[in-house]
Formats: sequence, structure tokens, C-alpha cells
Amino acid sequence: MGHIRRNLTERLLDALGSAGSLSSGIKEFAVTGSMIKRYHAGKAAENGIVTALLASRGFTGPASVLEGKFGFLQAFSDSFDVSKLIENLKTQWEILNINVKPYACCGGLHSMIDGLLAIKKAQKVESDRISKVLVETIEKVALQNSGPGTESVMAAQYSIPFVAALALLRDIEDPSVFTDSILQDESVLSLSKKVEILPSIKNAGMEKSRVTIETIKGEKHVKDTEKPKGHPDNPLDYDAVVKKFKNLSSSVISSDRIEQIIESVSKLQDMPNINELARLLQK
Repeated sequence: MGHIRRNLTERLLDALGSAGSLSSGIKEFAVTGSMIKRYHAGKAAENGIVTALLASRGFTGPASVLEGKFGFLQAFSDSFDVSKLIENLKTQWEILNINVKPYACCGGLHSMIDGLLAIKKAQKVESDRISKVLVETIEKVALQNSGPGTESVMAAQYSIPFVAALALLRDIEDPSVFTDSILQDESVLSLSKKVEILPSIKNAGMEKSRVTIETIKGEKHVKDTEKPKGHPDNPLDYDAVVKKFKNLSSSVISSDRIEQIIESVSKLQDMPNINELARLLQK
């Protein structure tokens, strides 16, 4: 394949065409928390790298993979606006509009967590004084995240009751809090059974929720959250992102290399290429 000469634009179209042909992903894993969720984002990233490498060697893909008769848009929607694909091209970068999650669980639960942590900090409610935790959210989140979360760590990470209890009882900002042993923690399980879910929020995205903590004395503490920490309109600051990277990488990368990666990324926009960063990221 190396003998086929194609320009950069043609190679980009080949890479997109092949990557689009590999795209997929469903949320059925959330029912029991199966391991495949861990593979989704990694597989997507792998597909992008593999197809870029293939395209650089002359491997071709359909140039009309997005807008074509049998392309990505047709496969996923009966109504779409092709012009959106190039709207604000080179001036608007969608990577700046993503959520950076501070908690190691489903993003749809982050506004709930922020609300519970705010009440926990302000009111210092003792867990044994809680009679009920009411979580009001949108129908989609209530439907897909209502399981008990005890089947597996993944199931726990997608469970409103389990995560709510964990936020009130443990350090939810520590990703290592989600372990097999926590699934049998009696205090967490007991509090999770006091969590009620109400799909009462309308015309909103997953970033909006209301939480109410009721005590055995009849007190009610309510907190509304519209844009949780990590949302593009409420972003994590630089130090918080660095802290997250260190927390997630320290078990597989040496501290010296972690610091080198952080330094390299901080200069990313001035690099002529990313060869050095890629070397640092190799296992």
C-alpha cells in the first residue's frame, strides 16, 4: 500500500472514512455494569490512530462517510443539517466544550454529587440522622441510573442511590473509592436504600438536578445544581486537571515521567510535532 501517493486532504478523508465505518456504542452495559464500558472510549481512540496510520500508508476510506447516502448522518438521523459539520471551522474548537469529570462515575450524576457535597459541607448532616435523600433529575438519568449498583464497580458508578450514599459517606473525589470492597460496605448500602429518585426536571440536560436531604428531626436541606463542576461553563481549573491526571496515572507511570508529561502538555501549542509527548506516553 505504501506506493499509493495521496495528498494530505485525501489521506484525511481516508482516515475519516475508515474511522466512521468503525463507529458504534450503546449503553446497555449500564444495566449490570459490564466491563465493555471501559473499552468504548479506548476503542474509539484506537480507531482514530489506526485509521490515521493506515491512511498515511495509502489505505482508502469513503470520502462521503459523513454526509453520503449510506453514511454516518443517514444511519443515525432522519433529519440533519450537513452545514453544521463545517460551521465555525478553525475558529471554534469543540474540545473546549467537553466536560472534564472530577468524579469517577457517570457524568449524569455529577450535578447530584455537587448538590450533596454542598449540603454536606454547609450543614454537616450526620449520616445516621438522614431519613431520606431525594434526587430530582431528568427522565433519562432517572431511567438509566436507578439500579442499586451492587452488581459490580461499573454498576456502582452508574447508580444514583449508590453514588449518592458514597458522596455523603466517603471522599467521592478520590477515584480509588470505587472498589469491589465498597460494594459490600454496610454503611453505604444502608444509606443508598434511603435514596429516592424523581424524574421531575423537564426541558434540561443531564447537568441539572435538585437534591433534598431530610433528617429524622424533619429538617430539609435543598440544593439546586445547573452546571456541575467540570462543565464547560464551570470548568475545572488547571490545578484540578493536573491533580486528576496524577490521581489516575500514578499507579502506572513514575512520578518523574508524570511531571515530564505535564510539562510537555503545557507547551503543546508551541510544539512543531508531538513525538516527544508520544514517547513519554508510551508504557
